[in-house]
Amino acid sequence: MNNGALDSMGDVFGVDFEKGLLWLKLFDHEAAMILSGIDPNWVLNEAVRNCFKLLRKCEEIHNTPWVTFHTLYATLRKKIRTMEIDSKQYTIAEAMHKVLSGLRKRESMKPDYRQFIMINLSEYISKRALYNAMLEGISDFDRGEYDKIATGITNASNAGIRVVMPSVGIEPGDKTAKLKRYRMRHMKGKSMPIGLPILDRLMNKGIVPGCLGLYMGPTGRGKTLALVHTGCAAIRHGLNVVHITLELSDHETEMRYDAHLSRVAINDLKRRPATHKVHLQKAMNLMKGKVFIKQWGSLEATIKDIETYLYTLERVKAFKPNVVLVDYADLLVSALSVNIDSPRFALGNVIRGLRQVARDHDCVVWTASQTGRNSFTRRNVRLQDVAESLEKVQVADVVIGLCQTDAEKVGKRIRLALLKNRLGGKENRMVTCEYKSDMQMLIEHANQPESYVGQD
Repeated sequence: MNNGALDSMGDVFGVDFEKGLLWLKLFDHEAAMILSGIDPNWVLNEAVRNCFKLLRKCEEIHNTPWVTFHTLYATLRKKIRTMEIDSKQYTIAEAMHKVLSGLRKRESMKPDYRQFIMINLSEYISKRALYNAMLEGISDFDRGEYDKIATGITNASNAGIRVVMPSVGIEPGDKTAKLKRYRMRHMKGKSMPIGLPILDRLMNKGIVPGCLGLYMGPTGRGKTLALVHTGCAAIRHGLNVVHITLELSDHETEMRYDAHLSRVAINDLKRRPATHKVHLQKAMNLMKGKVFIKQWGSLEATIKDIETYLYTLERVKAFKPNVVLVDYADLLVSALSVNIDSPRFALGNVIRGLRQVARDHDCVVWTASQTGRNSFTRRNVRLQDVAESLEKVQVADVVIGLCQTDAEKVGKRIRLALLKNRLGGKENRMVTCEYKSDMQMLIEHANQPESYVGQD
């Protein structure tokens, strides 16, 4: 790094400012708690940066967020005694020693200068993080990884806020804030219905932002159909949708949305699109919300890819989704896959990642997963029928089982079982629907009696 590059960006934070940060980290306990989020790589001056790095190592060794000056100084002196005087490491350590010796002579910091540092801390962090992101983006640009560049710049822009103003949680005793949270959570449009009245009622008008929903069933039992039906219901309610497809092409998925909204069979749309121009226009008119469809290959995309894509949509298209649909979770690659042998740990990590996406982006995430081969012969799907990893149903907030016998499949009927419901209401409730696969549509039977998942 060099000062010239940052000067051209209008940088006003010099070595004295960074030494002040280090002093506060070592001698001011209140400020140290805030400064614990600083990445040493953000620090421009090499000697001060190396002091921050050594400080981070001491925190890890002693398992504490606040290392005293004496501990840091003693650690550095011990390292210096083991080095050869003519080595490069000795020269670096001597520069660090000079910085720490200067800090030790400063008995206190003037209140106005401390205030100046704390007020400008967020701007300092954002500029340094942005500078590093731009440097890293050069190699990403050469590799054509433009989404990664956008994500890096977005994260850098928010770095100062994350460090200086982290979330302190909610205070249940604050009556005014409590009532506001309830109004915001239950205001119109905050609940995301799936377009099936009985199940939506059991979920208190639909699943809420920050939650993960999971459809589970054997192969060929309508998992993609259920996700498309859910997406169309959201669009009709004016909600923004992102549909990530890992199995079908993006155009095939688009046609399923068109078929549902236009009430024209998929094959008819394929064969005679010009004939159904009016119906396609009707489908577009019904789209009160927006939808983006993104295709990846099976076992190609990771949770990080999804995060990058959502950040890119937000920056490039000013689009923030209310609902994210992933078809389907078993086809995502876990970041842990290369380090573990058992697929069940990888799948559990994927599901945890999807739930974190819902929280980070304040949206609903719906996905689907296969059940084990034993479920093919059962009348009803149960939680324990989940394939590979039980953690999939443990992490999800809502789990809906897709139950269908061979006779029901011939008769175009399917039963949806609400197997898990953290949103209140009865669990194991069974809802019978007619389904139209050519239009990707589920229709609840009217006036059906209450029924529940029973034993096979």
